[in-house]
Amino acid sequence: PRTCAVRPAGLQGDCPPPVRFKGGIAVGANNHARFDLQEAGAGQAAGQSHDSLRLRTLPMPLSQPGHISGELVFGGFCIDATEQGWNDYKDLQVKQKILLCLRYGPGGRENPKFRAHISFQAKLARAQRAGAAGVVFLGRAGAPAPTPPGFVPRLPQGPPAIFVSHEAFLSRPPCLSQSPPPV
Repeated sequence: PRTCAVRPAGLQGDCPPPVRFKGGIAVGANNHARFDLQEAGAGQAAGQSHDSLRLRTLPMPLSQPGHISGELVFGGFCIDATEQGWNDYKDLQVKQKILLCLRYGPGGRENPKFRAHISFQAKLARAQRAGAAGVVFLGRAGAPAPTPPGFVPRLPQGPPAIFVSHEAFLSRPPCLSQSPPPV
């Protein structure tokens, strides 16, 4: 049988000193989304200008990287809990569209009725099954940004997903200034 000896690799044969690094996910210079805004059904005439909103975003580590463009569709909490009497996907067409999802669910983070449906992973998996091209998760007032310990490996072939702060998104143009529905 073959054996192998393992020895510390430090300068004096001891263990190397601890290494410090900054972990986590953060907004970077290239992490952004641009939303071209116009009223639904307004129909832009050729050459007519429209509002554009560029926001810094947090990429979601459980999604596929990528660049996407398409129509933004509001999906409420993006929960399909038919067995609990709640289905945001009923009558919602999301195939090849970008889905805007509110964070958590009805009753907030602590509602046990929807616990299995409110995680980023559950919402992204459901959006993927519905054929969404991408997902924008919208933060809630007073809720922290997502952190890596809550994530699992990315979904295979899942759509790109980003997180946008509540304040940055809703404090912009009038067509986005409406508050999310009360919960």
